[in-house]
Amino acid sequence: MRPLGSRLETNLDKAFSELVRRRSGGVCALSKVFPKICKSPHNDWKYGMDNSHTLVGRRNKATRYCEDNCDALCKGCHRKVEESALLAYDFKLKQLGEEGMARLTKQKNKIVKRTIDDKKELLIKLQKELDSERENDNNWGE
Repeated sequence: MRPLGSRLETNLDKAFSELVRRRSGGVCALSKVFPKICKSPHNDWKYGMDNSHTLVGRRNKATRYCEDNCDALCKGCHRKVEESALLAYDFKLKQLGEEGMARLTKQKNKIVKRTIDDKKELLIKLQKELDSERENDNNWGE
């Protein structure tokens, strides 16, 4: 059996990914900034979208659950930004602006070591946000 911290991180990853993809409304974030690059701008958020750690990879604990760094991208655009650091940078710069990029860079340079209690607290927060998003799904159109 895996250690509790590892299981918590898996649950955090799943919750955060779902939150980012749900909030996208099924629209690829790259298509909003560079419409000519994206070949499939509208997708099912459950299966057709990925949570991309666009500029800073998910290994960086300080930005792993940072909404400025993460985007819901269609699978094709996710591959494109992973293969081109220049495209990822241009995309985030256009999306966040100079101020947002400075904020993301500052966050990226922090040293973050989450304890089990930190992970539990973050998971509770993400679950509350997800519950709210899911409730909005059920009330849609009312």
